Amino acid sequence: MTKANETIPEWETIHLMKPIKRGETVIDKFDLRLPNAVDLLGLSLPSIISLETDAVVNVVTRCSNPAITEAEVYALPAGDITEICGAIRGFFMTRAERTARGLPTTIA
Repeated sequence: MTKANETIPEWETIHLMKPIKRGETVIDKFDLRLPNAVDLLGLSLPSIISLETDAVVNVVTRCSNPAITEAEVYALPAGDITEICGAIRGFFMTRAERTARGLPTTIA
């Protein structure tokens, strides 16, 4: 059961098994933001919810901090993509799914 003051997190931190290297910069984690309607323009909700690769890549490039490029996402290993997919799936759970799992159902 959730506590009354718990809310849906607006950000999820993704810890990468294989860091992204940008010249001298190494990104070993990034934050993924709960998408809003503008972030989803031109995307298919069923493809996002079913975690199709191209849809996942689009969400990451639109909602990551620091910004992760399409090429960088496509270069990630399967384990990192699976971690990202888990965060995205959490963002797209329905109220009923969240309630059934005892998760928060409101956003702060």
